[in-house]
Amino acid sequence: MVLYVDVLRLFCIEGTVIANNLLAYYQKSADMFRLKLHGLRNSCSCIGATEYAQRGKEIEIDSRMGSDISFDVEDYAQDILELIDRIRTYIDSVRLLCEAEDAVTEDDREQCMILGIPRELAADLKESMRNLELEDVLKKIAVIRQKRYARDIEVHLDRIVELVNQYDFGEAMEIVDRIIEPI
Repeated sequence: MVLYVDVLRLFCIEGTVIANNLLAYYQKSADMFRLKLHGLRNSCSCIGATEYAQRGKEIEIDSRMGSDISFDVEDYAQDILELIDRIRTYIDSVRLLCEAEDAVTEDDREQCMILGIPRELAADLKESMRNLELEDVLKKIAVIRQKRYARDIEVHLDRIVELVNQYDFGEAMEIVDRIIEPI
């Protein structure tokens, strides 16, 4: 979801520039116009706005045939700008939803900083460390590692295993506290 919103945000930025200048491109250079129009319609396809992509393709074909398409270009550019406004409204609603989710109280959260680890498993890991249970700690880390994490988290997990094997539960616990804080 986040990646798609980032794609939409990028489309809005680039699409606004192209749509605002599309008529100027048309009036200045047919090749530049077709290049920009082609890029815009491909971007429309990438975000799922296929009707806009198809319409851009038709305008591009008409321009190659030498038709006067200045009215079509203006109309198309305006429609793209309206689409961008609707996309920005959508992006704002997603942002507000994410902020609302961030406002959830700590008691309502079930995950830890390492996404996907239930709080119960994190609590069990910490308890095993407090009790200096080497084998139990290593088993719980093995369970945690069944899922792949970002490289920085993997480095922390490696360090925890190294410290536990050296019976340095104090520093290992500090790392666990840092990476398994409720978010």
